[in-house]
Amino acid sequence: MKNKSQKIILKQKTPIYTKLGLAIIVICGSIYLFNPGILLEGTVTLVIGLVFIVINIINLFRRVEYDVVAILVGLYFLIIGADAFFSLEISYIPIITIILMIPVVILSLKSFYKS
Repeated sequence: MKNKSQKIILKQKTPIYTKLGLAIIVICGSIYLFNPGILLEGTVTLVIGLVFIVINIINLFRRVEYDVVAILVGLYFLIIGADAFFSLEISYIPIITIILMIPVVILSLKSFYKS
């Protein structure tokens, strides 16, 4: 019985790259919260999007379960951050938001009905 519980605990450990990504997000968020003049506009959302996408790409290569919803949300943050950071003035951001969030809602509802 003890052996099974150890296997479950080992499966639930958070990988180091996920912890590093979370630390990067917390550091950027803290800097932006306490001294917003240091970072350029859109830096935090750009970093969040990159971290989401990089973590899921690492999960894909390690053959661990990756989350399509997290990839889509990361892509959304990446687009919003790039728009603000590089001053792209993308006029169709609401359309991009709707296109990216429709699969997120469908996949979330699908997992909700499975459980």
